[in-house]
Amino acid sequence: MLEINKKVRLLILVQLFCFLTAMGWSQNVNLKVVGNSQEGFNVAIYDGTKLVLQNTEEFKLNVANSDLSETSEIKDWKGSKWTGNDSLVTLSRDTYLSDFDLDLSISVTYKIINSNIVKKSIDLFQSGMPLLYYTLEENFIPAEIPSKYVTFENDDFPGGFAHEMFLSAGFITPDNQVVGVLMEAGYKNHYTRSTRRRFNGHGGGFVGIRKLPDVELLSVASLEERANGNHYIQQRYGEMYNLDAGNEMPLKITAALKKVGEVDLKNNQSGLITLKSKVSGRSGFEVIVPFKDQKVYTGLSSLAGTNFYGHKLYI
Repeated sequence: MLEINKKVRLLILVQLFCFLTAMGWSQNVNLKVVGNSQEGFNVAIYDGTKLVLQNTEEFKLNVANSDLSETSEIKDWKGSKWTGNDSLVTLSRDTYLSDFDLDLSISVTYKIINSNIVKKSIDLFQSGMPLLYYTLEENFIPAEIPSKYVTFENDDFPGGFAHEMFLSAGFITPDNQVVGVLMEAGYKNHYTRSTRRRFNGHGGGFVGIRKLPDVELLSVASLEERANGNHYIQQRYGEMYNLDAGNEMPLKITAALKKVGEVDLKNNQSGLITLKSKVSGRSGFEVIVPFKDQKVYTGLSSLAGTNFYGHKLYI
């Protein structure tokens, strides 16, 4: 989770670029503040007079103290006031968090860099506690149903999280215009793509990290969600998967179940699994399993005296 000391203001928590590149002819990008003082303000992005992104809120935020004993949630953040024009807009709001008895000041700034690029930054500041953790989620809603979604490595992305080194996602509008969401470098936004530890000479090889940050940093609406009319690109900062969390509960395997699941390599006999192999210099074997794309899987298994505990696969 993102960690912020009370004396240090996080200047750029989220910094992204929305680029509009028309395959034909493109107009200039501009900003428009929507909403009112009662319901709150947020920003819509236009390409000329055509609406491109139609977000209903700026972000969602979860806040926790250092030992995670208290949490607080801001579901749909909007500004209570705004300043600026059609090329630079700042939304702001001071929120009192009763769970921590402190004030959290938040501002969101949109700045047009050029006719095709918009930069968005989010600032969080509080001076009432030594330490707070933040988990932030923001969605980018296409104004029209896209013809398809794209990422840095996929020209027709099926949806789910994009576990790629260079994080970007976008969509193609019905009139063949590309709308992309990019991120600044991880050291600026406090995220990482690391999921493995390099070989250190003490065994283990290129092993998985037990605490995995920002696994679902960038996600796209799945095919099922799109079929139900739910379209979005999502960024989620400050999450961590802890494989050592929780309590261990051994499962008792009955004799009957053990017998069914045993594999007799010597006599090539099995209950649930059948192995057919030839003499080879390679060790181990391949197993085909029905894993679905863009999912995270955690396994617990033992084979040929080798234990694989808490192994994570990114499909």
